[in-house]
Amino acid sequence: MYAAHYARRTRTVSTSMGKTMTSTNRIPDAIYKFACLLLEDFTQETIRITMHSDDALLPNEYSALLTRKAREGVRIERIGFGCAEFFSQTDHVHIEHKNYSFRFSLNDDYRRMLLLDG
Repeated sequence: MYAAHYARRTRTVSTSMGKTMTSTNRIPDAIYKFACLLLEDFTQETIRITMHSDDALLPNEYSALLTRKAREGVRIERIGFGCAEFFSQTDHVHIEHKNYSFRFSLNDDYRRMLLLDG
């Protein structure tokens, strides 16, 4: 089993006008490329992924890779955290395939993770 674990680093800042802004760090390019390499070359049965509605969306190529893996018979299980409305409105998250499942978690203890067999 291969695993990549990324801590979510969020900073909330209050502005002088009373507004609150939240910024979330992106996944560094080197880690993103490594994760895609693992997905491409080593995944055979299952991919487990977490994501938060505040995370920067990953490139379309990542979604295309997950879709292809689902079509190849790999089971994909995604757990979403954060704003439930975000997950119901975005096509970028969901894959229309029998090998894809999504569930929403109310738990606030979120970490970005990618777990896959190899």
